[in-house]
Amino acid sequence: MKNLMRIYFEDDDFGYMSAYYGEIIKTKNVYIIPFINVNIIGKININGGDSTFVDMAYLVFKNYNIIDCEFYGYNAEVPVVLYSISGKEYNRNLKNFLLGGDNFNSKLSNGTIDTFDSGCDWDIECETFMLQLLESSKMINGLLGFTPFGTPNNKINMDLQESINFMKNKYLPENLKNLIKNDKPQKIYEIYEKQKIVTEPFII
Repeated sequence: MKNLMRIYFEDDDFGYMSAYYGEIIKTKNVYIIPFINVNIIGKININGGDSTFVDMAYLVFKNYNIIDCEFYGYNAEVPVVLYSISGKEYNRNLKNFLLGGDNFNSKLSNGTIDTFDSGCDWDIECETFMLQLLESSKMINGLLGFTPFGTPNNKINMDLQESINFMKNKYLPENLKNLIKNDKPQKIYEIYEKQKIVTEPFII
């Protein structure tokens, strides 16, 4: 696994269906998102497959620019945008990535993603994007991937406490700690509270 610990990407070969994100680390130059069940398409082949799921990995954006970022929830089963950052122009010299996922903490607390603060969609561009794996990260081929919660179609195949620790960045590798040590990390929700970035709810 050590030779796969850092995977660099030039394009958006990812899938995020049934993926969860954890506590985001944001500094001036680095944006880090812990993800469970990221689907890598075509980049890694395991047992001849062209679609690979990773149980735990960090999405790391260096020298980034957030074009659009929408945290959404549900109101009477209707999705509404809770927080939104948008309006920055694209820089053609940077790589662009689209991603999204369900909020792990929301699922953990409520047993369902159909609640307040359920997920987020990002449109991010950056100079460098890499997928940082742990030495303990696992990969599989298939249609469903990994889940610490279980679904009608997919049995639990991750330890819940280990998933919680990962999503709280308790396993953050030394190279990522070094990336952020000279900047003061700030939790993403604290930033939103200070800036009071809230949009009027509308149907997605």
